[in-house]
Amino acid sequence: MKPLVSMRGALSDPDLLGVIMGGSSRFAWRAVLIAALGEALTPDEAEVFFRLTGRHEAPPEMIDELWAVGGRRGGKSSAIAALVIYLSVLCDHSANLAVGERGVVLVLASNAKQAGVVFSYVAGILESVPALAALVTNKTNEVISLKNGIDIEIRAASFRGVRGITAVAVVADEIGYWFSDETSRNPDSDILAALRPALATTQGPLIAIGSPYARRGELWKTFKKDYGANGDPKILVVSRSQLDASAESCRSCA
Repeated sequence: MKPLVSMRGALSDPDLLGVIMGGSSRFAWRAVLIAALGEALTPDEAEVFFRLTGRHEAPPEMIDELWAVGGRRGGKSSAIAALVIYLSVLCDHSANLAVGERGVVLVLASNAKQAGVVFSYVAGILESVPALAALVTNKTNEVISLKNGIDIEIRAASFRGVRGITAVAVVADEIGYWFSDETSRNPDSDILAALRPALATTQGPLIAIGSPYARRGELWKTFKKDYGANGDPKILVVSRSQLDASAESCRSCA
């Protein structure tokens, strides 16, 4: 994956993502997205980043996985939608695709209706920004096709349904509500096990968001293992409770 513009540049450009992610209320999320792409943070952003992640140092390069853990609302769906658009439109994936092959940015949830939440944000941003809207060649209720050979697609979470696709990025929405019982037909661990090899091939990120309603499943395991300074440096875990507190303290941030 080769960025065509920096994440910081995209977030500050009103002709790209600036109109969506501008304002002091989005300061914390902007810091998260910039750090996730391995870009340097300002001192103010670094302070917020520490509160969100428990880490004193931002990743030196793009992370493999971003986990946003917390309750509903708080702006995470629109922020993740901005990240989806960045990865879909403002990055070149041609080096990881065969001639004529289309890459997929996949949005998964426990059912298609839930997956449609992030998808609706993505569609809304694309439609509202003329420079981005010009790149859309086709749109249905489940797929947005882009001129650069990338499709943004929603599916219900199933380990069989994710096999055989060339995923350049995956969003696992409300993963805390996926089946986490190992006896179920689609345990979250099996779905992620099917996704990770495909993402390793394309060097694309896994973006998981959700609420840890039960102390089990991959969301809870990842939070316990990788939140804070001792976590895997390639896996970035953001705490929603800290995100809310940082948003309140950054009302005056530029």
